[in-house]
Formats: sequence, structure tokens, C-alpha cells
Amino acid sequence: MERVALILAGGTGQRMGSAVPKQYLELSGRPVLQHTLQRFVDFCFFQRFVLVHRCEDQAWIEGILRQVETKYPVHLALAGSHRAESVLNGLEAVPSSVSGQVYIHDGVRPFVQRFHLEALSECLQQYAGAILACPAHDTVKEVARFPSIARTLDRRSLYLAQTPQAFELETIRHALRRGTEGLTDDASALERDGVDVAVVEGSRSNIKITTPEDMLLAEAILGQQEKNKRSL
Repeated sequence: MERVALILAGGTGQRMGSAVPKQYLELSGRPVLQHTLQRFVDFCFFQRFVLVHRCEDQAWIEGILRQVETKYPVHLALAGSHRAESVLNGLEAVPSSVSGQVYIHDGVRPFVQRFHLEALSECLQQYAGAILACPAHDTVKEVARFPSIARTLDRRSLYLAQTPQAFELETIRHALRRGTEGLTDDASALERDGVDVAVVEGSRSNIKITTPEDMLLAEAILGQQEKNKRSL
């Protein structure tokens, strides 16, 4: 059985307002995606990697792979027209002879911790899928027709989904082959089929870098993590 890391790097960065896609913006002198991939390699948790990227970003990907060394196979796949299609393309890049678990992760989330992966792996002993998520602390309003509030949702049952989202490899591949339209995350494919997916509590530092404000926060998180390492 193998553990496969499938890292999505097909975004365009429109919300970042940058000419450079957000996954290639420099964070402390290195592209965000390089931080993410290096962390996944350093975990010594995975035996195979898949990078999903846009065709026009090939040079970026090759540059990052020259900087991040791993003895394990790295497969490349092209991004689709939406997230779920990109994930499916990545899954199809994994040889059919490979069995095990796949951990699908946003390339712009460079701060996941190894204990998150271990918790997901343990959860997969009982469930076909498990995702990181944080409980909603803010009051959440449903707005059916902006700007009017339709209702206030009970936040006690609300969790904010993160990545990685982990699955038995063949289960998620089969689910996505049945269709990818309308899926906003990977767990949605199993939920659609009536398959139970578990939640593992994530960390609020496991941010998805999407806006310029997120880059400032990422610099602060990285600085604190480096400081903590030096103090050990």
C-alpha cells in the first residue's frame, strides 16, 4: 500500500490581483508551492507525488522540482477547467497498479503539519474518506439575495473544510469518474454517493493563500515556525 500526495497547483490567482499565479509568488524567497512540496517530502510520509498544474506553468514546475529532491516518483498532470476535473486528471496520472491512500492538497496551503496526516491516516481505517476542517467560530449568515439576510445558521454543526482531504485511492477515483460538475471539494464526490466522510480537526494556521492579506499572514506564520525550530 502506498500513500500518494496529490498537490493542486492549477490556480490562476485572480483574487490575488497578481500577474504571477499565487502558487508561484515568493514566500520568504521561495515559491509558495515549493514550500508546500518541500514540507510534504520532508514528512517522509508519502511514497508517490502528483503535481497538477497549468500547461503554461511547466517552466515553474520544472524549476521547483530542481530544488526539491525526492527518491520517490513524481507524476505531472494538467489542470482541468475546474477543481474536481483537475483532481481527476491527477488521479488518472497514478498507475492503475498502485493501491493505497491519496491525500489531496491545495498547493497554496504550505503550513500543514505531519500530525494532521497521521490523524487522517488513522481515520481512514474506519472511513473511506477523511478531511481536515475547523469548527466555525464566527456567526454564519445565509444570504439568499444580497444584501438581505435569509437566516442565521447554527454554527455548532458547521465546519470550515481544509486540505488535505484523504481517501482510499480507488474509491475517490471511481467517484470522480462518475462526474465532476458542481463539486467544490473532493469529499463532495463521496457525499454525493452516500459514502460517509469523517472530519479531523485541522489548524487555523493551515491557511489557504488566496489574497494579499493572506501573504502577510503567511510570512508571519512562517517566521514563527522558523523561530520555534531554532528554539528546539
